[in-house]
Amino acid sequence: MTQKEKNEAIQQLQEAANNGDAQAQFELGYVYYECEEYEEALKWWELAANQGHARALYFIGLCYKEGRGVEQSDFNAVQTWLFAGMQDDADALYNLGWMYYYGKGTERDIQRSMLWFSFASMLGHTEAQEVLEKLMAKQ
Repeated sequence: MTQKEKNEAIQQLQEAANNGDAQAQFELGYVYYECEEYEEALKWWELAANQGHARALYFIGLCYKEGRGVEQSDFNAVQTWLFAGMQDDADALYNLGWMYYYGKGTERDIQRSMLWFSFASMLGHTEAQEVLEKLMAKQ
């Protein structure tokens, strides 16, 4: 893909995002994230999330966890991943499992941790299944 083609693709994405297309808003946010323009990425992801885009919520939570474009907050990461998880985002559920396991942004709760890993596993998250099996073997 030439630079001209990339610019045209981004322009088309920008137009669709400006017209309220949640998937385009998410994808544009991801472009900005990859360019390390986190505040701009968050702006687009928040627009997509407000329309129910679960993957945008996942990435907003990731920004909170890593302190990219926002003040680092494990609590806000957990809260955001809870909303993404309610929309069956397996990665958000997997991350919730670890947050509860280590007590980051929430109280440490191994049983609840296993529950989140279980939900992620049911959605096909293989790493969650492996972690769950190891935790169950310890009990």
